[in-house]
Amino acid sequence: MTSADIHVLVRINDGEAALPRQDVAEILPLARLDRPPAAPRALAGFLNLGGVPLPVLRLGVLLGGAPPETDDLYSHIVRLKPTEDRPSVGLLVERVLDTAVQPSAAEPVSPDESLNGVVAAQLSINGRFVHGLDAQRLLLAEETVRLAEMTTAMAERLAEWSAA
Repeated sequence: MTSADIHVLVRINDGEAALPRQDVAEILPLARLDRPPAAPRALAGFLNLGGVPLPVLRLGVLLGGAPPETDDLYSHIVRLKPTEDRPSVGLLVERVLDTAVQPSAAEPVSPDESLNGVVAAQLSINGRFVHGLDAQRLLLAEETVRLAEMTTAMAERLAEWSAA
C-alpha cells in the first residue's frame, strides 16, 4: 500500500467523497468562522489560525449542493496542504468518516465528465462507489484568484487588529 492509495473519506451532501491523504495537512473541528459580506455561497468563512486567515470552503457547495441552513457542531474542516498555485485552504465537510482508507478498486474518470475535472476516479470503498476528488481541481482559475484576493484582505484586517 502506497501513500498515494490512501484517502480521507468524508460525508457531504448526504453522500461520500474521498480526498487523497497526501493532499491533507490536518483535520480540524468546526470553529468560529468570519464570513465577509457578499461572500460567494461556497465560502463558509475564514478561520483565524494564529493570525493567519485560512479560507474555508463548503465542499458540498463546490460540488453542486445547496449550503446548509446551519452548520452542524460536529462538522470538520479538512485543511489541504498548500501548493505552488494556492495557499492552504480548508474544506468544510459534514463529517470526516475515516482518515486512512484504501479503495479496493479505482476506475479513472475522464476530466470532461465533471466540472474542472474535480472527480478523478470512482473508488470502491467498503463495497460502495465513492467519488475520488482531485484536490488541485476544486476551484476554477478565476475562483482561485478571487479567493486569494479575499484572503489578502482578511489578512490585512487581522493585522490591523493585532497591531492595535
